[in-house]
Amino acid sequence: MLKRILKEMQTGSKCVLLHENADPDALGSAAALGMAFPDITIGTVEGLNRLAKELRGNLGIDVIEKPDISVFDKVVVVDAPSPDRLGEYQHKIDKPIVIDHHAQTFNWDAELCYIDEKKASCAEIIYEILGMGQIEITRSMGLALLASILSDTGKFSYATQETFKTFGEIMEATGLSVNDVLSVFEEQHDTDYSKKISRLKGAQRLRYDTSGGYIVCTSQISAFEASVCNALISLGADVSFVGSQRDDEFRISARTTHDMVEMGLHLGNLLAEIGEEIGCRGGGHDGAAGLSGTGDAEAILNICIKRTKTAFSRLKGAK
Repeated sequence: MLKRILKEMQTGSKCVLLHENADPDALGSAAALGMAFPDITIGTVEGLNRLAKELRGNLGIDVIEKPDISVFDKVVVVDAPSPDRLGEYQHKIDKPIVIDHHAQTFNWDAELCYIDEKKASCAEIIYEILGMGQIEITRSMGLALLASILSDTGKFSYATQETFKTFGEIMEATGLSVNDVLSVFEEQHDTDYSKKISRLKGAQRLRYDTSGGYIVCTSQISAFEASVCNALISLGADVSFVGSQRDDEFRISARTTHDMVEMGLHLGNLLAEIGEEIGCRGGGHDGAAGLSGTGDAEAILNICIKRTKTAFSRLKGAK
């Protein structure tokens, strides 16, 4: 399948389409493809998240908001677990090429579809495609891929042995250092005043429940949900859910520990199931996932608590 995708990338005009609020893994994967193959335009259906904007600035690449996909020969979708993450575009795309690494709860109607759930990031699949084509990894391409991997693995918290191998190979090929990659995001997001206030508010508003000796924690804030999630894990939660409400729309981020993942908890599957039942968009990785849509954040957080407590009883070696 990857060989067929490689062949398709070498011909025709292509729009590499990013999911809504695209993250660094989506952007970095698309950027590497754009640097490696001809006639590629990167488009996003609904903007980039803050870290992806930092990556775009460092790479100096153009991203088109809401592109007209009818003018391209092919549409390539990267790092999107389901069509509904493409917003209005899910009804406009005919037979896209799909490259992803998330647990799948939806079958794509795609021309070509390659999913590798064992990969910790989509960028690792892109690296594999480039290797098949014997394409030289330039410094800019390497920076895009390494930043994607670093971000999507939570600075290697969810990395696999294969991830470290790929990361090392890219560093060796490009001469980049870990500091070069870290400087892309400049650690300013860890000292940002607004983010620190959000973490403190998240801790102040937290609720927790226990089941079988495990702790699930929730909180509700107005921004930086993922950062607050990580902060609650560092405080001692086994699983954390943090929600925000904007008018009728909610967004929830979820995180868990490596130990819980090893025991069989998969937050991506958990939130995908909840999302399917309530008509919202959910999914992600085993240790980090998200859920968004129309509804009441507090009510959805309560559902997350209930489902997680049920999941605790099914874990390997549950107490």
